[in-house]
Amino acid sequence: MRAERGSGSVLTVAVIGALLCLAGVFTSFAAVLGAARQLSVAADQTALAAADVASGLLPGVPCEQAARVATAHSGRLIHCAIHESVATVEVGGSALGMALSARASAGPPGTNR
Repeated sequence: MRAERGSGSVLTVAVIGALLCLAGVFTSFAAVLGAARQLSVAADQTALAAADVASGLLPGVPCEQAARVATAHSGRLIHCAIHESVATVEVGGSALGMALSARASAGPPGTNR
């Protein structure tokens, strides 16, 4: 019996350490998922802004406006293309050292792109 004395304490410390490691992994995973979702929203709004300019609703140059909106959302415009008033953009960013990107398209009602 004496040889096992204190083994419960060691096991408790090991279990607590394992749980803390898992909590850290899940927290990091949640942070990356949150950043990816924010980047998706940024891409949507960037495409909408570029499409508004491309359709003549707002003045300016569509891809320049897209770059401003992407920057306002803490992202960077990677790609911007306008075809018949439909804007297709790709916005990039990073979370915890991982490169992320999201694509979106927007255009006037009735365009299926």
